[in-house]
Amino acid sequence: MTRPAVLETDPAAWRAEALEVIERLAALGVPFGAQSLRERLPTPPHHPNQYGAVFRVARDRGLIQRAGYRVSSTRTRRGGTQAVWVGTNPTTYCKGA
Repeated sequence: MTRPAVLETDPAAWRAEALEVIERLAALGVPFGAQSLRERLPTPPHHPNQYGAVFRVARDRGLIQRAGYRVSSTRTRRGGTQAVWVGTNPTTYCKGA
């Protein structure tokens, strides 16, 4: 589904913001998934596949590692599986997560 041009999210800006959120979540040392990311971002990406892509980038940068899978609570996923991630180098406190 397309959105009006005025509501389109710049893909590079969205990706940078999403990576910041993933870094904050990873620093907490608790498991998290795409739903945690969706809840913390003010706008959705230009395409739903961007969630998976940004997690792949974070994994490739060594920020996170897969901890397992769970059933998604997102309605549009209709109970599909969702990866669960944890930070590779969590800290005890992270402001703003």
